[in-house]
Amino acid sequence: MKPELTLIHSPEEVAVKNEKIPSAETTAANRRAPRSVRLRAKAGANLKFSFYIHLAVYGAVNLLLAFINLITTPLIWWCLLPILGWGFGLLIHAVVAFSLPDLFGLRHRMYQAELERQWGKPDPRPHPGGGSGSSA
Repeated sequence: MKPELTLIHSPEEVAVKNEKIPSAETTAANRRAPRSVRLRAKAGANLKFSFYIHLAVYGAVNLLLAFINLITTPLIWWCLLPILGWGFGLLIHAVVAFSLPDLFGLRHRMYQAELERQWGKPDPRPHPGGGSGSSA
C-alpha cells in the first residue's frame, strides 16, 4: 500500500517564515531584468563588497601596527604614517564604490572604444544608464 501524497499549500504548514520565501513577483521581476542591468548591478555590489573587505583588512592591520608601535617604541608614533597613507587610499575606494558608481559612464565608453578597436564597430545596444551605444 502506497502512502498518500499531499501537497503543501502554505509556508506555515512547513514552519517557514513568509519573509524567507521570495514572492512570485520578485523572482519574476528579476527574470525580466535585462542581462546588462543584472551585470551592472552585480558589478556595483561587488565593488561595494570589496570596499567592506578593504575596510576590515585596514582596521585589523592598523590595530596590529598600533599594538606593535605601543610595545616597541611608545614615544614615537610611526604607526600614524601607514594609517594616514592607507586611509587616503581607503577614502578613494569609498568614493569610487559609493559616490561614483560608473564614473559618469567612463567604463562604458572604454568598453565601446575597445570593442571598436577589436571588432571594428560599436556595440549597437544602448548604454543601460542612458545615452547611445556609440559614445566614445
